[in-house]
Amino acid sequence: MKTWLRGAWLVLVLAGLAGCGVTDDVRGDEEDLEPGAREQAHDSRDPPGFEYFEDFEGSVGSEWSPARTHVTPVGGRRFLGEFGVEDVTLTLKDLPRHDTVTVSFDLFVLLTWDGNDTGFFSPDIWRLSVDGGPTLLETTFSNDDFPFVPQFFQAWPQRFPLGNNPGLTGAAEKGTLGYPDESGYIGVGDSVYRLSFTFRHTGGDLTLRFASPPRSDANELWGLDNVRVRLGSDQGRGETRWVLHPRGTGEDHADVVTHDRDGNIIVAGFFDDRLEGGPLALEGDGPGSLLLAKLRPNGERLWTRTFPGGPACVLAVTVDRDRNIVLAGLSDAAPTDFGGGPLLGTFLVKLDREGRHVWSKRFNRFPPNALATDSGGHILLAGDITDFPVDFGSGPLSTLADSMGVLVRFDPDGGLEWVRGGPSDFRFGHLGVTVDSRDQVYTSGSDGQGRPFIEKVSPDGRQLWMHVLDTVGEAFDVAVHGNRVVATGNFSSTFRFRGRDVIASTVQEAFLVAYTRDGEERWARSFSGHFTSLAMDPRDGVVVTGEYVDSADFGLGPVFGLPSGGNFFVAKYDRIQGDVRWVRAFPSLNATANDVAAAVNGESTVVGYFRAPVDFGAGPVTPTVGADGLSDDLFILRLGK
Repeated sequence: MKTWLRGAWLVLVLAGLAGCGVTDDVRGDEEDLEPGAREQAHDSRDPPGFEYFEDFEGSVGSEWSPARTHVTPVGGRRFLGEFGVEDVTLTLKDLPRHDTVTVSFDLFVLLTWDGNDTGFFSPDIWRLSVDGGPTLLETTFSNDDFPFVPQFFQAWPQRFPLGNNPGLTGAAEKGTLGYPDESGYIGVGDSVYRLSFTFRHTGGDLTLRFASPPRSDANELWGLDNVRVRLGSDQGRGETRWVLHPRGTGEDHADVVTHDRDGNIIVAGFFDDRLEGGPLALEGDGPGSLLLAKLRPNGERLWTRTFPGGPACVLAVTVDRDRNIVLAGLSDAAPTDFGGGPLLGTFLVKLDREGRHVWSKRFNRFPPNALATDSGGHILLAGDITDFPVDFGSGPLSTLADSMGVLVRFDPDGGLEWVRGGPSDFRFGHLGVTVDSRDQVYTSGSDGQGRPFIEKVSPDGRQLWMHVLDTVGEAFDVAVHGNRVVATGNFSSTFRFRGRDVIASTVQEAFLVAYTRDGEERWARSFSGHFTSLAMDPRDGVVVTGEYVDSADFGLGPVFGLPSGGNFFVAKYDRIQGDVRWVRAFPSLNATANDVAAAVNGESTVVGYFRAPVDFGAGPVTPTVGADGLSDDLFILRLGK
């Protein structure tokens, strides 16, 4: 049976009155959005919820050619197939306005697929393309389950001929459909891959072509099941609204950024001596002068502050509901005075909306990695203690480990409420923290075995749930909105998430995973590169920034950078399903995006620095060269929805 979802109306096309087409329970996932956000979320997606789904349990419509079906020997699963070396098309007509298409399906790989073999057999290639558009996939599969025979390795999860992976890499099911192994090798007779692709498309008609091209000795079969096509709208493509890059003669960095309830931008960083040009022109107090700036959404300056002492750096910033600003960072070589006296080591500072001192605290040196505030103005600090002992207000903490991750909650006046930390499985620290509309706390990091974790904690400091990804890496950042908790980080080995493999095809892989607020797994994405920061907006957007080398593919086709360069990107995903909406790439030999924040209107602010020319959207910009021949110029970049 086919299921069509158009806007707010669900249209069921009954085929033989048999079977049942189902979609993800998006309504249930959105029930607990913040007040008013549900309307914003639906307004932000145009067309909202258009979807085609076919599970082939009934008769097959004329949009498919050919339209024959078969039933698996085991399990009685009806699917589209069996097919050999032939093309199969899905044609959808009169589609509503859209900018992107996401197609997902189960691919049945049946009988003797031999992967990349170029000897007696030809490579067993399978292809997915769009008529008049891109080739989404051209790869090989292998049902050989004996990993020591490279002759029968497969390209998937990479494209052919680039990939060379053991047979069945990334398969969601192996030998479950009842087909015999006729290869004569150690293998299985069938495998199932769950695939998903997003691509740009704006036309009213769409033809998808699934194919296994002709080759010698082609005795392999394949089929399709659970085919889903979803339309998406950019609502903008992350276009550059404006960029600030004041010129300096030393090292100038914009390190962290956030927004207040009015959409104003708060940026913290450091600079040497002076900045020239634009709204951030000001004099400093010497090398490493701290910079704090508040800008309007259009980039106009509201105020700037510098603080004597240092050098120092701000590692985290947040704003409470009263628009007070909270900073955390390090002042190593000399004390820094925020208005309440000089502070040396790790500092936690609260300023009012005009940047004036409210209170400040200092601790023994440790990296304060993240900050968040809840509805009552309580402050959550996540960090990794490396210099013992540290006293947050209840006595010194110490451990026999090299480091200890902590999660600390302070009241609005800076008084300690509780500290979580000390177990050996947290020794690598808490790297991210966020708070939902009910003041529940979510934190991320790396545990004592070097695995990424995401944890939910009650307002009084009790663990509610914790999930550890079965791979080596760390979860850098975490954000929550509505019924999605999204975390990002890096990993170096394949792990399972919601029944599927998240594959590490290189030594530097980045992940993006989503849970419900109850800890249920929802979706995962990955790419060859590095995520540095993530944010979520009230319009169902998940915005991430990070770095890539040479090229990367986020699902909309490859983006290219300078070879071995410091290329950075900004990408936006859909919160509910994880579909990529847009990607902006900024090639450079040396440019870094340190942080990203999402505004209430769906736009994003990215901050960082560049040491080599980079084009932010209005032509290449070259950094200032200082007396030593080097200079880092800071940037503040505003992107559209």
